[in-house]
Amino acid sequence: AVVSTQSGHYGRGTKQITQIFDTITYSKGSSVLSMLQEVVGENHFKAGMTDFLKTYQYSVANYHDLLGSMVKGIKPEKKENIISFMNRYILQKNFPLIVVRRSRPDKLHVTQHRFVRFRDTTTPVDPSPYHYQWYVPLTTITDKSTRNRNITMMTGKTMTVDIPGDSHWYKMNNEGRMMYVTHYDDHDNVRRLHDELRASVRQRDSTQDPLLNHKDRAHVLMDLFAAAELQLRPYSDVLHVATYLRHETHYLPWYLVASRFRELHNFMSRDVVVCFRKYIRRLVTLQYQEVRSRRHDTLRDELMWTSFYVVLVAVPKPLEPHKADETKLREALARYKAASETSRDAGSLMEFKTTDGAQVRAIGNTLCRYPSTKVSAIVEFINTYASHNPRAVWETYKQNYGTYNTKYGLAQFSYARTLRKMIREQRDKSVIDEISRFFQSHSAGAGTLGVKRGLEEARYGFKFRSEIEPALRDYLEDQEYCQPQGWSDSVRRMYRNFVNKVKAYGR
Repeated sequence: AVVSTQSGHYGRGTKQITQIFDTITYSKGSSVLSMLQEVVGENHFKAGMTDFLKTYQYSVANYHDLLGSMVKGIKPEKKENIISFMNRYILQKNFPLIVVRRSRPDKLHVTQHRFVRFRDTTTPVDPSPYHYQWYVPLTTITDKSTRNRNITMMTGKTMTVDIPGDSHWYKMNNEGRMMYVTHYDDHDNVRRLHDELRASVRQRDSTQDPLLNHKDRAHVLMDLFAAAELQLRPYSDVLHVATYLRHETHYLPWYLVASRFRELHNFMSRDVVVCFRKYIRRLVTLQYQEVRSRRHDTLRDELMWTSFYVVLVAVPKPLEPHKADETKLREALARYKAASETSRDAGSLMEFKTTDGAQVRAIGNTLCRYPSTKVSAIVEFINTYASHNPRAVWETYKQNYGTYNTKYGLAQFSYARTLRKMIREQRDKSVIDEISRFFQSHSAGAGTLGVKRGLEEARYGFKFRSEIEPALRDYLEDQEYCQPQGWSDSVRRMYRNFVNKVKAYGR
């Protein structure tokens, strides 16, 4: 999925190429080209790409040259729509949020908004030449028309889409091919989609194709998680829908949902992480046992096994406060200092899973003191210890700012990712304010976007824990993934006995 953060970027020239050429640039570029192929058709797309490559094979080309090749031979009225559609996706940040509800049995009312993850109200909104409105290629499928490939171009703020009047459910964005997020402002439709998700995975032994294929099933989940992140839908609804995964046999939904689980974990309080891990283990157990019993007989089994690993690793066990043995740590630091310039190995210093601030700073400062220390080692220090003691890691980075920026400031992908992790892990608002002030007067070089996104995510984390997490905790408690806060073991046992009696009475 393409990230849409407030600090996102749009296509620009080469002046700031070091800062903007990151994974978002590649992801957004490929997504827009994929959409363009859907809009103009495969034959026109291939002809346009061939013309572009031949015309500019020995020269420098830009976005407008590519677009000119793509619209050759297309009718004038359609050509203007395609140019407007491309300009709005390329020349402004982010992408659309489509809010849809059923206004009549055969009509959907559709509205577009700007989709921004981790919105930071303290940051001014960047102006856009198109006022954050897009030409959106809409596709819709229903239980009565699952093979519908027709595209309706949404050119205004709102529009109405026709669907069969006897449709039980509807889904926007067929197979997630287009770059927009959908929020279903219709609880009944979400409930029916959930029913269809469960029905689709139970048709695996049937000769009939499921109404929602694996791409659509994955896309439904991703849209629901995005809506929950914007507080348009409670996370309890999303986690309830995601329980269909217990019977999901395709790796794609598992693999994609792992990224959402990882993000949730990053924002959660420690005690809620413990409950969330139980939810995930229960989710995975059935399919995990089935794949394990087959001993990875097929490529699909191998992919499923990999997906289970990604899901489980996405939510690691919370670290217990731990202080390393002082004598062993001093000996390891002394060996590192005494080693020759060509034989220093930082690996042994990463094995001390300490959360003690003084020990973390001692390791970081030692690594930064010697010019022979590999860049990968001082970066691994941040990635390893940021989740152990984020404040100590920040203090170490600040003290050795020159070393980091000089040795590592041009490796834009990993430097931005490292700074983002260091900042995102902070749990103290005063530290976040300090980091924000620091980077106002100190350049992060190629890590600039990592700093911006880290601040956005850290501030969203405070909001998540205060506004969103309480309801999520209630859901996990209601589903018996954890005991209510403050309850003793004896009260917990009484509560479980009561719940079991109620369930038995209901049966």
